[in-house]
Parts: sequence; C-alpha cells; structure tokens
Amino acid sequence: MKKMKKLLSMLVAATMTLAMAAPSFADTPQESTSTYKITINSENSGHTYEAYQIFAGDLALRDGKKVLSNIIWGSGINDEGKAEFGEAAEKAEEITDNGKAATFAQEVGAYLSAVNKTSTPIIKKDETTGENKITGYEITNLEPGYYLVKDAEDSLDGSSAEAYTRFILEVVGDATATPKSSDNDIPKFDKTVGNDNKKGDDYSIGDDVPFQLKATMPETYADYTAYKLVFEDELTSGLTFNQDSVKLFVGNTEIDNYSTIEGVGVVFNGQKMVFTITDAKEIASIAANSEVIVKYTAKLNDKATAGTTDKNKATLEYSNNPNNNGEGTGKTVDKEVKVYTFKLALTKVASYADGTAEENKVKLENAEFTLQKADGKFATVADGKITGWVDSNGTTLTSDVNGLINVDGLDAGTYTLTETKAPAGYNKLADPIILTITSFIGDDGTLTALTASYTADGKTDVHSTGAVMGTGVVSLEVTNNSGAQLPSTGGIGTTIFYAVGIILMAGAVFFVVRRKRA
Repeated sequence: MKKMKKLLSMLVAATMTLAMAAPSFADTPQESTSTYKITINSENSGHTYEAYQIFAGDLALRDGKKVLSNIIWGSGINDEGKAEFGEAAEKAEEITDNGKAATFAQEVGAYLSAVNKTSTPIIKKDETTGENKITGYEITNLEPGYYLVKDAEDSLDGSSAEAYTRFILEVVGDATATPKSSDNDIPKFDKTVGNDNKKGDDYSIGDDVPFQLKATMPETYADYTAYKLVFEDELTSGLTFNQDSVKLFVGNTEIDNYSTIEGVGVVFNGQKMVFTITDAKEIASIAANSEVIVKYTAKLNDKATAGTTDKNKATLEYSNNPNNNGEGTGKTVDKEVKVYTFKLALTKVASYADGTAEENKVKLENAEFTLQKADGKFATVADGKITGWVDSNGTTLTSDVNGLINVDGLDAGTYTLTETKAPAGYNKLADPIILTITSFIGDDGTLTALTASYTADGKTDVHSTGAVMGTGVVSLEVTNNSGAQLPSTGGIGTTIFYAVGIILMAGAVFFVVRRKRA
C-alpha cells in the first residue's frame, strides 16, 4: 500500500500541463459503484478533452481518505498495451521504484483503447457583456481509477497558439484540474531589429539591417520524441534579403554548417524566408528553455519610403502535440518590427529680411552641394534617393527651379552639407552646414518624435529646423548673399566725387602741416 501511495503522488507529479490536480469529494462516503466527474478549469475555447482509465481497482476508505487498492489495468488501455507492459500491479511497482512515472505517462499514450469519456464545455453568461462564454470543461460518468486526460487528436486549430495537453489524474471522487498557462507548453517567440534587438530602428538606404528571430523552447520540450520549428519571415518591398547572411544559434553558440544537419535548411521565395528545423532533437544542445535564434541581414533598398511604417512580420510554427508522438503543429501570432528612413528637403533662397512672406522669397536654382555621413563617406543619389555611400566623388546635388534639393533615405545621425558652387551672382557658403537628425523610437517600435538642428556659416549657433514625424521629412532652408556689393545710393559718378573729395582733403592737410614747419 505504501508503494501504491508513492505511485499515485508520482503520477500526479508527472503531468505535462497540470498546475493543480486535487480530488474533491463529499463529506458523506460514496459507494464504490458511484461515478464521478473531472472539472477542468480553463476559459480557452476549442478544446476537446478525452479521459482514458489507465489503472482501475477497488475503492476503499483508509484513515478517512479514499484510496484505490488491488490495482488492475483500466479500460483505457488496449490489449497490445497490456501485453507490452505486463501485470498492472507489477508495472505500477516498477515505475514507482525506478522513478519512471513521467516516461510511462508518455509511453502509455501509444496504447490507448477506443474506450474513453469526452468533455463538454461549461458555458455561463458574462455578467458584463451578457454573452455566453466558456468557463471550463466537464468529463462525467467516470469509474474510480487513474485517468490519462488529453486533448483529442487533431482537435486544436493549427493556427492557435496553444499546445495539446496531457496529464494523469486520480479519480476517487469528483476531481478538479487547472491546466497550466499555455506559455509553459509553447515556445516564446519574438522578432527584433538592430544590433540592440529593438522593435523599431531607422536606417539609410543601402544599409544592411540586422534582424533576429528567437524561439525560447517550452518547459515541456523533453516530453516530445521529435520537435519541429519553422521560422517564417516576410519583409516589405523596401528590404532585400542578404541570402548568404543567415546564421543559426543556440544561445550564444553558433551552429556552424547547419545545412549539413538533416532536416535543417532555409528557403527564400521573393520577400519571404522560411527556416526549417524538422526535428530540433537532432541538435544536441537544444533543451527545455533553450533559445534557438536565426540571425540575418537585409539591405534597405530604393523602394523604402520616408515616413512610412515599414512593418516586417514573422511567425513561428512549432510542435504542439506530444501525445502518441503526434505530428500536430501550432503557430504563434505575428511578431512585427518597424524600419524607418527619413528625407531631407533643402531649399536654397536668396537672403531676405525677417518677416518676408514665404511666397516672396527668391528661390535659387543651380546651387550645388555634396552630402557626407559622419564617417566621411559621400552620398550617391539618383532620382532623389540615396543609392549608396562612397569614399570620394559622391553625387553633386543641384537645386531645382524651386531652389529644392530632395534626398530620400537617411537615418538619424550627423551629416555635412558642403556647397561646392553657388548660384550665379551669389556668394558660396564659406563653411559647411552640419545637420543633425534625431529620432525617438518607443519600446513597441513606434516613432514618437523626429527632430533636426544645424549650424551654418561657421557659426556655433544651433538652429532648429522643420521635421514632420508623420512624413519623415526634415526641412532645411539655406540662404545665399549676393556676390557683388553695389552702391547704396546713386551711380558710379557719386562714388567718383567721394573719392576726389577725400584726395583733396588729404592734400590740404599736407600743405598746412608743411607750412607750419617752415
């Protein structure tokens, strides 16, 4: 009897997804012929639970508690299973003495008979919304014994982020079970961007953007004989996969030559990447709570548009059915990251008095500039968009008839704008313009603020300039002074009279001084 009590406790401890399995029964003893029910506390819809009687026996009252004695096989095991495992009492003693209760709970799933009881949902009206909702499930008319309770095969929607459940429960009276949160039974999954693994970041066109897909293996990983992982990642048109950049890690350790492992590989189809690990058990370093990480880069291309929220999404498909070596899979919800790029709109104007209306400002055509990043590389630009960065001989940016220069595809940072040629009749800027773009991106990847400032004409003053967060456009107005200093009044004759007068006055002073000395 002591061994049987030990078995009962170990079987309950071997449950896969059970947080609490405590039998409850009435104060008045019931006859052994009574039937009981299991109540499963779960508000998650879509479950169909089955109960298979694994062990049966005689119900007795000992020390005020109901116990099961004279153990025999229950009706839930088929003849093949009975032959495989031998005598029920001996098998119970074996798995108790050798600590194999958890293994047995998994093995027995392959030998279940057609005899089972199926759950019905418990539906109650929500007092707030007035709608009917599931508050749990019941399995009724159960004979005393020990039951394997599990989700029916193929009963869960493959798109749901849940796993099939399985646990062994003592039924010597009405029993209640509360499954653990599905968080313990499915991988935790996320997608991040940038070297700091954020949910949002900004880049220049031509930059290689780093991405990371991370799956943290479930606590129940050891209960599976095989485990499938499929990382599916889809990029927007503004990004192009660097197909040779894909790497696989377990924790911080890179799995070199992963493509040589059977069932492991990556496939690209346009904007979609699928990285498949057919059976994670083939990679010895993967265990419960391991982090399985896929890293890669993608180049921000000329289809990226300033100010738009480039949402890039990924999902994880994973094994979710450990019962009877099930091959079922579930899928996580989409995980998104956001990639931003910004646009510079520089307007060249003639110098003007404060208060001049915008429509009265003279826009200057044919001003020429070069654009450099903080690392000294020059921008190459085509059709108003960045095409790359070079060590020298970048693109000459020329203002149009509206005095405008557009450069789309910049990230936050510091840039140098050098005027190489001024419009005809105007002075070229003596010193470069130093422009600083600053972005603020929240933890959820949302751009919350965009600011810009600059110094010009060799002055240390910092000027705020226009930046529109919704469009990602940074506006900058640069003035040129006229190249010739014209007379303030009259024509050239007036200037000559001024010069002659000065000469005559100087001569008079000279003669007065000389005469006094004589």
